[in-house]
Amino acid sequence: FGRGGVTAELLHDVATLILPTDTDRMRAALAGLRLSAVLTGYRGRPAANIDAILDVAERLATLILADTRIDEIEINPLMLGQDSASAVDAVIWKADPAHPGVDPELQENQDD
Repeated sequence: FGRGGVTAELLHDVATLILPTDTDRMRAALAGLRLSAVLTGYRGRPAANIDAILDVAERLATLILADTRIDEIEINPLMLGQDSASAVDAVIWKADPAHPGVDPELQENQDD
């Protein structure tokens, strides 16, 4: 979870959860972000639907756990509204079958 892109890197405003996890841990991870004030309705703006965010996260976790070929999924951006959360773009990294759990680019660099 996080702001995404350069902003997340600069502010270190991210949370990583190891799967399997549960909704309570996901909710706590969201609440622990500096971004959480914006999600809950900062300066009179409407709050995002936290349950919709968690629904997307739960569906992604289920997909990753069900398909061992998936190593990682990034959604950027996840557009948030009062009633919904919609993935606008996504990248799925597939695991290298020869080296499960190892990033193929890192493996290439280690082989040099």
